[in-house]
Amino acid sequence: MRKTIFRTISVVLFSILISSCEKNDNQGIDTTNQELTEITSKVYMGEELDNIEEGLVGINASNNLFGIVGYEGPVIIDFQAGKTIPFVESVVIAETNESNFRWYTEGSFKILGDPNSRRVRVQRTGLEEGTIGLITSSLNYAEIYFHEAPSYARCPDNTDTLMQVDANRVVQVLNYTEGFTYEWKVINDDNTINAAGRSITIPKGSSTVTLSVLNKINNTIPISICPEVTRTQNFTFNDPPPCPLNSNSFIRIDVAGRTAYAKNYDSSFTYTWTVVKRNNTYHGTGRSINVGVGSVKVTLTVSKTGCANQTTTVYDYIDVCPRC
Repeated sequence: MRKTIFRTISVVLFSILISSCEKNDNQGIDTTNQELTEITSKVYMGEELDNIEEGLVGINASNNLFGIVGYEGPVIIDFQAGKTIPFVESVVIAETNESNFRWYTEGSFKILGDPNSRRVRVQRTGLEEGTIGLITSSLNYAEIYFHEAPSYARCPDNTDTLMQVDANRVVQVLNYTEGFTYEWKVINDDNTINAAGRSITIPKGSSTVTLSVLNKINNTIPISICPEVTRTQNFTFNDPPPCPLNSNSFIRIDVAGRTAYAKNYDSSFTYTWTVVKRNNTYHGTGRSINVGVGSVKVTLTVSKTGCANQTTTVYDYIDVCPRC
């Protein structure tokens, strides 16, 4: 929306102390407790607004038309930058002494309840920047601007505890957020491993892995500002069974029984037989195969899914049961 500024009514410069500033019924909005940092606010007049400069951003910020009197939920206070950043889902409480007005918002803020109430609750809906504004019947305007919030300006939920694991036994956070604190606990047999960070390598065998996600404001405070969320999963990593060796394809011929057997049979392998007798070829699988009578050529191939190598033994033209 194109916004044209007609006139700057006033510029207010505050130094405010941290407090939860409340309305005084006899004096209007109380701005005596103010933050220890310089912040500014401007009030505008005109039919449209355009290029309004960044307004007041403080825990008890005020201007000539309305003030911020409190918050519900976590809030980040940046003393050096002079910024107060409500968390996503936190509520800003604003109040005015005007009699004919309407509240409005822009960006990642929305009004909860009646936009014509003197005290209004405004919720932050996203990390993007936004403003809370008020317009009077005489077309006076004022806005309070809130900067874009860092990625950790929200409370973690169950999606933040999702894990993924790779073949190297590395379990890592699926939806990683810079600024959150990730704590791991791994129980493997009688051993317990505690660690912090984006990922953890678990031992072989069966492990119970618990991931806890906290918000310590980029690890600048000792405890989480939000409720801790956790997830527990079980992972098992055993050494894979061995791949076939040459000895697994050794063949034993039972001449009397007219049968070829795998000499060192292992049920985890696949045994593929080929029998050539005169001009006929027969195929089979399993531990053994009937080879009939007479001169035959027997080939046994042993393989396993996931193994690159396979072993083969060939018996060239064995005379089976020559006297049968």
